[in-house]
Amino acid sequence: LHWADAESLDVFERLAEPGEGPLLVVGSYRPDGLSRRHPAADLLPRLDRRHTVTHVQLRRLSPADVSAFLTEVYGRLPSYRVVDALHTRTGGNPFFLEELVASAGAAPLEDLGEMPLPWTVAELVRAQVDDLDPEVRRVVNSAAVLGRRVAFDVLASVTGTSEDELIALLSVAVDRGLLVEVEPDVFGFHHELAREAIQGTLLGRKHRRLHEAALATLRERGSRDRLALALHARGAGRYDDMVAEARLGARDSLALGSSYQARHLAEIGLSEADDDPELLSLAARASWLGGLYDDATAHGDRWLRLAREREDIVEEAAALELRIEVARLAGQMEAMGAFTDQLVDVIDRLPADEARARAMAAVARSYMLRGQPEATYEWADKAAALAEAHDLADVRRAAVVAKGSAMLDKAERVSEARTLLEDAAAEA
Repeated sequence: LHWADAESLDVFERLAEPGEGPLLVVGSYRPDGLSRRHPAADLLPRLDRRHTVTHVQLRRLSPADVSAFLTEVYGRLPSYRVVDALHTRTGGNPFFLEELVASAGAAPLEDLGEMPLPWTVAELVRAQVDDLDPEVRRVVNSAAVLGRRVAFDVLASVTGTSEDELIALLSVAVDRGLLVEVEPDVFGFHHELAREAIQGTLLGRKHRRLHEAALATLRERGSRDRLALALHARGAGRYDDMVAEARLGARDSLALGSSYQARHLAEIGLSEADDDPELLSLAARASWLGGLYDDATAHGDRWLRLAREREDIVEEAAALELRIEVARLAGQMEAMGAFTDQLVDVIDRLPADEARARAMAAVARSYMLRGQPEATYEWADKAAALAEAHDLADVRRAAVVAKGSAMLDKAERVSEARTLLEDAAAEA
């Protein structure tokens, strides 16, 4: 119905009149395909008021639905990364998802998130944009380049549009179903594919100018949105700035507990500085905390390999500590033991007592988790003593928790274990 002209809609309404005979009349439409000026916008309320009409709303696919769809098509469960990428790109639109999969051909499932836009989808979106007023199209084109979420003030600054004029132009874009106000004064597209299709029509120089303007605007305003700063720096071709913003953003996000964004930012930085140990560390830790163990393994192995190539014993120990945790959560107990033995081998070569204490606490925890209490006590006592001497409260607590947890398996030491664990919890 969103493609029908007034005459076709009139025929449809007459067929749907009560008393026209034993007819089942089915019409479909996209809500975002109807503007207030479309003739169907008047027809639908009239139809809804009839008792013989049933209105069925089809919701967008959830991430779980996307996963189920891909599992049916490919015969195996897709990774979280693939599901997230496709749900973000399609906005849960089943047609877009089907078109992406159909256009992929024999490409592996893991590549779907990066597949080029199908021409069917691109033409559908471009047709909507071509029909816009030139000024509205200019704003929509700018929003497409500036990212998934664009603040009103940034869009106004980049496009050189006054507040009143931009409100009017954005209202048209929202009314036409191209943009949506995702939160007050922040706009985005209904789905990522629409943004991709519009962005693909613009020249590279236009892209760079818009990103340069957005970067300058954000910096003038003192923005701490590191993700936006990194993405605009990349779009402007300022790769050193991109890496710097990605590193700062990944640190901040990890400290705040936003592991998904920390991983995303670290991987943006790694796209240009793939041998940066701090970015590899941040990406590995964020993936581990986010439950993405394959990604944590890949980043952790690269981090460990780089540390050994550079003979950086501190980085090697830190990478081994992380690999122990990832191996445990991935159920790789043999690998966990091997990484623990490697960490034991480097402890005496660490240049600072703080690094040695942390490594000892990690070894104690590894032995505890693998059910070896005597070794746990030995390493926990070493770590606690060194931590106490250097006022490393967090390391001492970690050692105490490992020791207390191991004691819980010994009936004669349960009371002592409870005291250790309760004291550590109270202190923390």
